[in-house]
Amino acid sequence: MNPSIRSFESPGLFHFSLVVMALSFLLWILLRSISSIIDDAYETQVRATAMSLQRAVLGAREQWFVQGKPGVIPPPPHGPYALLMSAAGWPLDALAGDHNSAGAESLSRCQRLWQALLQDQTLTLQGQDIPQAESRDGQCIYRFPGVGDQGKNAEIEYTPSRGRINYFIR
Repeated sequence: MNPSIRSFESPGLFHFSLVVMALSFLLWILLRSISSIIDDAYETQVRATAMSLQRAVLGAREQWFVQGKPGVIPPPPHGPYALLMSAAGWPLDALAGDHNSAGAESLSRCQRLWQALLQDQTLTLQGQDIPQAESRDGQCIYRFPGVGDQGKNAEIEYTPSRGRINYFIR
């Protein structure tokens, strides 16, 4: 036999199985990491949306003080809604430009507040301009569908009587 010629054996089924198992394991790790990243991003987006709402509520209260504590803050030049304010200075409802809710009767009080307070914001969760909203015990509850493996749902609560914003991810 010629020493310069080497014989080469093709990899067997065992080697092929090891490669497939290794690639499967790496893919599993990658998918778990991506799922975790998606969950973290969702939680961050919920937190940012709640903070944007809080900033808007505090901004409305600041306008209320600056304008001499009126019952209604007029709409900004580019906005369709005026804000009905409580005696303590927290937004209670959003009114059409003529200071009644006739321009928005298809929306609930909580939906009108969401639109009025976050009218300049493009930050939404899951591509929703107005989240699912309900009024419960005087609070506005905004619900967002869950994402990721665990399907966590988010809620942002606004209490108009105190101007308090809470968010929950369950």
